[in-house]
Amino acid sequence: YMAFPAVAAVLIGGASTKKIKISHVLIGTFLFQGLLTVVLPVANQVFPEGNLSEVIRMIVQNGIILYALTKAGGVV
Repeated sequence: YMAFPAVAAVLIGGASTKKIKISHVLIGTFLFQGLLTVVLPVANQVFPEGNLSEVIRMIVQNGIILYALTKAGGVV
């Protein structure tokens, strides 16, 4: 589970399954952490009971990975 946030950040930065650059890592890390910084406090306010923010974080990161892998063919 430790590599999922890193993979999600790199993929949201624009990397593909065949090519990755340092710029993808930097942009993706900024976007992914920004997304989590905004989404998790809002989720805690909307659903105050339980540990729902952790579940939402996992759904977001796994959703990003799943979306990127379904688009593995790239733009034609």
